[in-house]
Amino acid sequence: MNQDKYVFSQLSTFLNRTQFNNYVRKYDGNRYVKHFTCWNQLLAMIFGQLSNRESLRDFRAYDSFKELYRIHLTGSFFVVRAKSNLKCKFCKWKRRMPKNILSDAEVKLIGYTSEKKYPESFRVICFYDKENDREFTFMTNAKHISALDIANLYKKDGSWNCSLNG
Repeated sequence: MNQDKYVFSQLSTFLNRTQFNNYVRKYDGNRYVKHFTCWNQLLAMIFGQLSNRESLRDFRAYDSFKELYRIHLTGSFFVVRAKSNLKCKFCKWKRRMPKNILSDAEVKLIGYTSEKKYPESFRVICFYDKENDREFTFMTNAKHISALDIANLYKKDGSWNCSLNG
């Protein structure tokens, strides 16, 4: 498995985070923020520009199963956060899970439109982040990577989604 930083992570290291944080403090930019900070928003907007996105609807592939399936068909892998209202049927469950992995299951989408957009199965992984006392649910087509590695990939990349070349 690739242990290096992704290109986007490497590019973001050139940004002067100290100066950016000074501006955020000066204008009280994170005043009402709970999770999606000004820094996260900056990274998301830069990623959107670099990947030629035209709108927020076109941006993160958050619930765009058509886009995720297109990634899958190219032989690449994706890891994205799942919406809380994901409608799927569970096909297989993994029985033994490492610490902080609440569940790891292979699923198929249900619903005529969703199933047409992504007709194959993929994984749904629930992870408990002890540091922040939060649960995350991820969707991925990477069936060969451990659930803990999937969670760590998402955490390490620091973006809303990432893709891995297969």
